[in-house]
Amino acid sequence: MNAQTRATIDLMVLMMATLSGIAIVILAVMIGGRPRWSVLRLSATAIILTPAGALTWCYRDQRLMPVIAKGLLVAFLVIDVVIAIGAFRAIRGAADAMDSVNPAAALIWGTLWLFWQVLTLQAALKR
Repeated sequence: MNAQTRATIDLMVLMMATLSGIAIVILAVMIGGRPRWSVLRLSATAIILTPAGALTWCYRDQRLMPVIAKGLLVAFLVIDVVIAIGAFRAIRGAADAMDSVNPAAALIWGTLWLFWQVLTLQAALKR
């Protein structure tokens, strides 16, 4: 692959990461309108974390990028734990908590959110 093709692919990945970050935020707001689901708004950090994860994946051949990717994975993990605890409390706190959830938005949100974490994990494991 020549340098121009690589640069084009990297730019496309970074643009998709930025659009995905914005979509994750919009979907997190659409998932639940009730205040008990406000923990999902923490995924607004995707606006920063997904492009950073994509950047580490695009330049994973450089020595510093796997280190940065590991740091991003720690941030993703902390946010995942907080979201999981908040979701558990929302479900446990009220029997009708799941009635306010938009299932399509939740599925797309979860897919996008986890996809960029997997891509960052691949960058972190690159030797």
